[in-house]
Amino acid sequence: MALPKPIPIKLPPGFFRNGTEYEAGARWYDGNLVRWENGRIKPVGGWRRVLDDMGALDGVARGGIAWRGTTGYRYAAIGTNEKLYISGGGAYADATPVSFVVGRPDAIEGPGYGAGPYGRETYGTQRADNAVILDAGLWSFDLFGEDLYAVATSDGRLVRWQPSVGGVAAVVAGAPTGNIGVLVTDEAHIVVLGAGNDQRKVQWCSFNAPTTWTPSATNTAGSRTLKTQGQIKTGRLFAGVPIILTDTDAHAFDYLGPPLVYRNRNVGQKCGIIGSNALASTPDALVWMGDGAFFQYNGVVTQIPCEVQDYVFGDLNRLQRSKIFAGANGHFNEVTWDYPSENSIENDRYVTYQYKDKLWYFGQRERLTWVDRGVFIYPFGVDADGVIWEHDYGEYLDDGATRTNIYLQSGPTEIGDGERILYVNNLIPDASNGANIQLRITAKTAPQGTSTAYGPFSFTANSEGFMPARLCGRQLTMRIEQIVDGDWSVGKFRALAAPGGRR
Repeated sequence: MALPKPIPIKLPPGFFRNGTEYEAGARWYDGNLVRWENGRIKPVGGWRRVLDDMGALDGVARGGIAWRGTTGYRYAAIGTNEKLYISGGGAYADATPVSFVVGRPDAIEGPGYGAGPYGRETYGTQRADNAVILDAGLWSFDLFGEDLYAVATSDGRLVRWQPSVGGVAAVVAGAPTGNIGVLVTDEAHIVVLGAGNDQRKVQWCSFNAPTTWTPSATNTAGSRTLKTQGQIKTGRLFAGVPIILTDTDAHAFDYLGPPLVYRNRNVGQKCGIIGSNALASTPDALVWMGDGAFFQYNGVVTQIPCEVQDYVFGDLNRLQRSKIFAGANGHFNEVTWDYPSENSIENDRYVTYQYKDKLWYFGQRERLTWVDRGVFIYPFGVDADGVIWEHDYGEYLDDGATRTNIYLQSGPTEIGDGERILYVNNLIPDASNGANIQLRITAKTAPQGTSTAYGPFSFTANSEGFMPARLCGRQLTMRIEQIVDGDWSVGKFRALAAPGGRR
């Protein structure tokens, strides 16, 4: 037998889940609570309660924002289906506007009564082919100076909360009702979406005049109705231009100045957003989840290639898709979509796009709303019980408890060229804090052959720099498991192996 020699086991970073485990081949196929940073595998950071003595929020969180006031004081807002909460650096106080209309905690499927032309079908029967999805109650937020503007889809009114006033949010006088969202432009116009219960209407106030909404020759108030077959879902600024997304397409609003003020143009077809909160901003683009694909806008709309697309959209509760929430984690160059899996009514899974290296990975967690760091030191999210958690705070724990389900698993990976059976004497890892993790290997001599399990092997190398591991096969399936919650990282593998026979 030939002498053993180091043979690289090359697995590119990120997950691949478009197809079967065998089709994934030499890729990472499955995992939970891991990320890639500078080409190395790491566990995601831990989380802890924002305020230990604070009770849970009432209702289920469906939106959040953080900002600094003109004096530098920090604020945060979280909207639930029942209330609006504001924090000025301490506990969250109830700032719900008077006569607030409580939203649905969950989306429901209506019977479709009244849909379609009159007389088409028998009176009183359910229309299975045109059932109406009534979304969960959601919030939309933006800032005008230090003042917070907000719309809850259940309530429809534009409300404002002013740090200088405090108390509850006040309804903006003169603003349209029946809205589903709000954004503020660089030209000091407050824009409401779906104005007056018109699912295609965009309306804005006059320049720097939040209570002036009726157009005249002496102001810049106005509106546009989109030429689209879709319904407006959300909007966000990109490079100073408002981008409005419907469930079918995308529109840009270019500032022209009086008398037209804004001109809208269609910038993308068949790229609709799956839910109002499924949109996030990166330094270079807007990114969102559509119904079956992911998209970005950086001046043009393009589909983002996704190597876990089949997995995500094959395990999605589409009835509850309005709950999908996109949150940026700029420190790690990530956008994460929390979504409800097929058998869950609330967000219980996530998929992450690491836009710096164009990687995808996924896992399990329960987060309904997310606010990135920047104003506050750490990003924070809210779970289904109304508890607020700050993330990536330096420890690798679940509120002080050890996390038990952090792992990473490959598809069947051929050793060398796969022509010969290789006899592995040792593995040569590239790991830090290897005592926190272990490796299990399943080996086969043929794709349809019997699997043999080996390990677990410690990632702590011996004095010669090896992980003692004896096994043989043509294909390896590798599983890295965390056994101690803490920091660790793994780079590339090498196997010290000698070739055997071809069968």
